[in-house]
Amino acid sequence: MAGQTSSIGLPPRNGDVSRRLRRDSQAVSFPELTSIDTEYDSSDVELQPNPMSRQFRERESEDEDNSIYPEVRAAVPASDEDVPINTVRAWMLGIISTVVSAGFTQLFGLHDPPLAMSPYVLILAAFPIGSFLARYTPRWEWTLLGRRLESNPGPFSTKEHTIIAIMAIGSAGFNHGALATYVWTAMETNLGFDNLSLGFKLLFFLTTQSLGFGLAGIFQKLIVDPPYCMWPAILPMPALIHSLHRTPPTRMGKRPQHTGSPGTAIKHVARHNAFTSWTISPLRFFWVAFGAISVWHLVPGFFFTSITYFSWVTWIRPNDVLVNQLFGARSGMDLLPLALSWSQVTAYQSPPQATSIRTVSNVLGGAVLFLWIIGPALHFSNVWYGHYLPFSSSSIFDNTGKVYDTSRVVNSPATGDHSFNSTAYFEYSPVYLSTTSAISYGLGFGAVSSVIVHAALNFRDEIWDGLWATFTRNEVPSARHDIHGRLMRKYPRIPLWWYLIALAVAVGLSIFFVEYYQTGVSWWGVLLSVSINLILFAPIAILDATCNQNLSTDAVSSLLGGYLWPSNMVASVVFRCLSFNAIGSGLYLARNRKLGHYMKVPPRVVFCAQSLGIIINWLVQTGVNVLAFACPLSATYESSMVFWGLISPQRLFSRGATYAPMLWFFPIGAALPLLFYGASRVRIPTSAASKSTSQIFEPTKPPLRRLRFVNIPLILSSIGNVPPATASNYMTWGIIGIFFQWFLRKRHFAWWHRYNFLLAAALEGGLALSSLFIFLAFSYPGVVLTWWGNTVESTTADYAGTPLAKVSAGQIFGPSAWS
Repeated sequence: MAGQTSSIGLPPRNGDVSRRLRRDSQAVSFPELTSIDTEYDSSDVELQPNPMSRQFRERESEDEDNSIYPEVRAAVPASDEDVPINTVRAWMLGIISTVVSAGFTQLFGLHDPPLAMSPYVLILAAFPIGSFLARYTPRWEWTLLGRRLESNPGPFSTKEHTIIAIMAIGSAGFNHGALATYVWTAMETNLGFDNLSLGFKLLFFLTTQSLGFGLAGIFQKLIVDPPYCMWPAILPMPALIHSLHRTPPTRMGKRPQHTGSPGTAIKHVARHNAFTSWTISPLRFFWVAFGAISVWHLVPGFFFTSITYFSWVTWIRPNDVLVNQLFGARSGMDLLPLALSWSQVTAYQSPPQATSIRTVSNVLGGAVLFLWIIGPALHFSNVWYGHYLPFSSSSIFDNTGKVYDTSRVVNSPATGDHSFNSTAYFEYSPVYLSTTSAISYGLGFGAVSSVIVHAALNFRDEIWDGLWATFTRNEVPSARHDIHGRLMRKYPRIPLWWYLIALAVAVGLSIFFVEYYQTGVSWWGVLLSVSINLILFAPIAILDATCNQNLSTDAVSSLLGGYLWPSNMVASVVFRCLSFNAIGSGLYLARNRKLGHYMKVPPRVVFCAQSLGIIINWLVQTGVNVLAFACPLSATYESSMVFWGLISPQRLFSRGATYAPMLWFFPIGAALPLLFYGASRVRIPTSAASKSTSQIFEPTKPPLRRLRFVNIPLILSSIGNVPPATASNYMTWGIIGIFFQWFLRKRHFAWWHRYNFLLAAALEGGLALSSLFIFLAFSYPGVVLTWWGNTVESTTADYAGTPLAKVSAGQIFGPSAWS
């Protein structure tokens, strides 16, 4: 077997053979991805095969003409068209779209309500403009730097469309832009820092964004090139772009023809019913869904806002605090969760149509466990003084149950002294968190430690292969048989030293920034941040690329920054941005590089598009922020800076502090993947005498083998956005995910294959357009519709965050002395 060659003439590495045999003998399943046979007909197999096993790779080599993953097959054609790419109009439209997107996002990102430019709106807007230019622009030719340029090289192509999308959304996607701009807005507007220079702002923004650019590039062969790194969140975009440029002529009624060998042919015959008899074209279906959600969102978005969170029980008993804490969707447990606005379904998660059933199951399981079992048990037991606080709130509180007045523990902001006033702190109050906030912080700690162990156990070979290919300039083994990887071979790769130089320059600029502007962070703090990012980026990116879930490092970055620079708001928030924001922006850049991979855009063109997009975003967002009005939501970042930087985590999580047990989540998070991994592989010895003749030569299957489908990082990060997210956001999202990824995918695969990802794109795009209309037509001019349907929610105890108990005047809860 070691001497065999693949069907494309590449001999396997010697290590691959032993690795495959070892993997097969252990019968370990890759938890997220499924092969064609098991996905089309899962009734004839008990367990899904490991995608990196010998059986799986044999299927890969047999199916050379398309991706083995149904998700990719449904969204991305297995072809590479010879169409214009690097054109003048593509770069012109890309620059204009990026300027508009960056300016709009920065101007309204912190407005109340916040508003961001959806990538789907940009994709839709670029298509008619590009088509118009292709139709009416005169044909001119000229030479620039030895290259022949044309004003109109022909029809507007999918690759030009992709360049525009990558420029406009790739560099500004994370956190609706740059976290740095929101932080310095809070520093100036809410905390009284009036000496922040333009140079401070420019370098703060540039360093945090450019660090992510280098990270994503270094790990390109580990998180972008392998076919198992599907990045499901990006799949609706190629589906939309291809549908806009051409509509496939296939009809419903039977499944798409399989182009592989007979051994991997689709086993089902489509069921003819109301789903499979649809003949509407995908593009027309998209516009119908787009129009429907645009019209519907006007109802929960303006005319009947109370059904956004449909907590109807609290409307009946608005003053019953217990009922409101049980069924409230604002600050309660939300035991009857139902969100009737699509904006709440995808507010904190990727579209459920693009998320696998196993990811949905793990996230739902975690949400039920922590929001409906552990959380209520802790709350009603008065742990952390929950009786005096809302069950769920993102605010911090004092020992009377009121929102913490941070100005009372700051020395003198008016004179520029933003240091911590310890005397005032001891006279005022310690900080208290709602039950869900405390749990969320603990889970955030555990999720980071668990994802490292999870990646080491389940992806160690893939990580090694990716790193080996990166530093030896070889191809990733798993990408050799992937059709999209083979089609991309004709384009020159990006040398590793390009990204190493980019990262080195970003690190140098970061050190200059923290030292020159005396932020309090030393040069070694920058190196520590980069080291942490290098360790965490690959495991988190793999989780995002396979499970469509973004694990946040915000809590860990804030905790570490607060411990290293206690009572120093500026130093802790700068370290937080260098760590958390770098990973977040790197993930979005990697996701959009996968978009370029799917759309067959040359890697060097993608490199230039992302580089130019970052520069434009850097300049435009900084300029708009300097000239823009004060933003109401900047107060959110003020509370975070005071909580983590000024009061510092020593007073909350150190030994003897109220929330010290939350630090135990670090070892718990590391231990749980080991526990489930080991339990799923334990085999019970069986004597030969007790076996039948047919069982003697069969390997014994571990009795708890299905525990390998339990994904600890997903469970621990499941409620990472709570608060402000509530059970309605997760449960509604999960129900829709089960419907599309289990019911429709299993029973009506032809419908799912043709319309699923286009529906996701239509709902996101229509929602964004409707939200923009509501903002410009009603919110910005100050038009208010006052009637029962818009005010009933605000009259409830749930909306007010009323606790179960209140302290008497002049009294406090908790200890009488604190540290």
